[in-house]
Amino acid sequence: MRANAIEVDLNHIDFDDNRYRTRYECSVSDSDLSELSKSIDSVGVINPPVLSFDSGRYVSVSGNKRLLAAKTIGLHRVFCLICEESPVDTYKIAITENIYTYNYSELDKALIVKNLFDLMNDRSIDSVLEILNGIPALRMNRDYIKRLIKLDGIPSAVKNAISDGIVSPSIALEFDFWEHKDSETLLFFLQQFKIGLNLQREFCNLIYEISKIDGAGIVSVLSTPVFTDIINSSIDVSKKRELVLSELRKIRYPHIEKAKRVFAETAKKIVKNDNSILFMQPKNMELSEVSVSFSFKTMDDYKKRLRKLEEIEGNAELEDLLDINITI
Repeated sequence: MRANAIEVDLNHIDFDDNRYRTRYECSVSDSDLSELSKSIDSVGVINPPVLSFDSGRYVSVSGNKRLLAAKTIGLHRVFCLICEESPVDTYKIAITENIYTYNYSELDKALIVKNLFDLMNDRSIDSVLEILNGIPALRMNRDYIKRLIKLDGIPSAVKNAISDGIVSPSIALEFDFWEHKDSETLLFFLQQFKIGLNLQREFCNLIYEISKIDGAGIVSVLSTPVFTDIINSSIDVSKKRELVLSELRKIRYPHIEKAKRVFAETAKKIVKNDNSILFMQPKNMELSEVSVSFSFKTMDDYKKRLRKLEEIEGNAELEDLLDINITI
C-alpha cells in the first residue's frame, strides 16, 4: 500500500462518507467505544487508522472506531496513514483489513459488491469477480454475485430484520411480498414469535398461498380476529407460534383439517371412548395404514387390550378409518 503518514485534524474527516464501509451493521456500542477510549487515553492510537483524501476531505478506510474513540476523549489530531491507491484498490485494503477480524455476513458481502460497482462506475459482474477472487476469503461465482445483488435490492426494513436475526436471507429472497406494505405486518409476526428457519419458510408459504387463493393481501389475512386474539393473549410465545401456524394450516388446507376431524371421531368410536387405546393420526393424512398404542398396568390389563384389538380387526369402522385421506 502506497501511503503517507501524517497527523490529521479530526474535524477534517467526513465521518458520514461510507464509500469504504464493509459491514452492513457497523454501529458502535457505547460500552465498546468507552473501553477503546480508555485505552487510547492511556497509550494513544497505536495502530494508525487509514484514510483516503478526496475533494478536500478525509474519508475513513479503516480504523473508524479508533477515530470516533479519539474524538470522544477530546483529541483534535490523530496520526494516520493516507492511502494513495485508486478508489478500488483502497477499498480492497478496507475489505482485507477487516476480513480476519470477523466473518462477513451475506448482507456485508452484498454491501461490498454494491460499493465495488459504485467505485468502479461499472456494473460488470466479471469485473467484481476479478477483484474479489484476489481476496482468498471472498472468492465467489457469478450466481452468488447475482444473489447478493438481489439481496442488496430488498427494502431496508427487511435487511435490518436480517441483520437482527428476525428473518433469514434465504427467506427474504424467496418471496416477492417483501417489496410491498405487507412486509411490515409479516416482519411483526416473525419478530413476535422468533420463528426459526424451517418454520419461517412454512409460515411465509402459508401466508403467500392464502393471500393468492383469497385474493387478499397479507395484512388482511393476519389482521383477522383469530390472529389478533392470539397476538394479544398472555400465553407463552411458543404456544402463540403453534396456534398461528395451526390456524394458517386450517385456512390453507381445510380438507386436511376435515380428514383429521373425521379420523379422530372414527377412532374414538371404534375404541368406544377407551382412552387407554389410541389410534395415532398420521401427519400427512395419506392413509394406507394406522398405528396403535395402548397402555396397561397389569398383565390382565394387557390381555384385555389385546382382546379389544382383536375384536376391532376386520371391523367395518376400521376400514372406514383406513379409507380416510386428504381428499375427504
